Amino acid sequence: MGRTTNPRTGRLLISEPPRMAWAPSALLAPILVLLLVAPAAIGAHVVVLAAPYAGAVPVSSSSSWVYGCGHATVWKAGFFKASSGKAGFIARSSGTDCASITSNGGQAVATLATWVPLPITHKTASVIAVIHYRVWLAGHVVKWTSCGVINTSTYGYCHVVAYAALYGGAYLVDTTTDASFWWPSNDWAGATQYYSDGYYCYGGSCQTSTTSTTVHNQVTGTFGFWINVTGANAADRFALVLYATGSTGADVYHYGATMVGGNASAYINAASHGEGIYLASVTIA
Repeated sequence: MGRTTNPRTGRLLISEPPRMAWAPSALLAPILVLLLVAPAAIGAHVVVLAAPYAGAVPVSSSSSWVYGCGHATVWKAGFFKASSGKAGFIARSSGTDCASITSNGGQAVATLATWVPLPITHKTASVIAVIHYRVWLAGHVVKWTSCGVINTSTYGYCHVVAYAALYGGAYLVDTTTDASFWWPSNDWAGATQYYSDGYYCYGGSCQTSTTSTTVHNQVTGTFGFWINVTGANAADRFALVLYATGSTGADVYHYGATMVGGNASAYINAASHGEGIYLASVTIA
């Protein structure tokens, strides 16, 4: 394809892209609503695609980096199963205090982009891509046992932080020319969890800042990307590009201070135990 960034936002797309308890009725309800609305709103020629997605091409990348007494890994690289429409990944980061090292931690990033061929047969069309997502984002920080700022009249701190984040999107591309793109009229917010504990001193004043120390959050929902297509060449080929990124980070660090203890960890699971991002359907009208 040759495109590695979203031309509209500049965001990187691909640089190198509990248990399942959903009832069928719960999964299909949002799709049925969209299908009932779409034909009346945008025409009678409606095509609905669902798994298996013939010809789908996934591309994934994984990256991680560590420093000091840190660890980071992509446990499961990004994937897309055409047979079920499931996409996902797993990543984890952690860091623990080392007395002689000021910064300890790591970051892990899993990215996936999947090209799903679509039959666009008219100059104008509307594409509705519905996803279901069920993802665990978890983080934990443990405060240091002691933090001694060397000179409180200048500047010094101890800080423990962890985060887990999920974001993604979709767009339509003319794969014959690789030059025409159509973007959705709405954006998926994804999800982010952030956890930190800090102690800061500056100019003789010291303060503590804490957001959250332990959170295990399962994020679930349904989202529909609405893409209005105009000026398409029906003789060309087209694909829906669905992309997603999961990232984790953890850091235990201090500056101008002596620090004992403290650790942080973060985790994102969008692959195992029924977790994942599912392309439920694509409606073309």
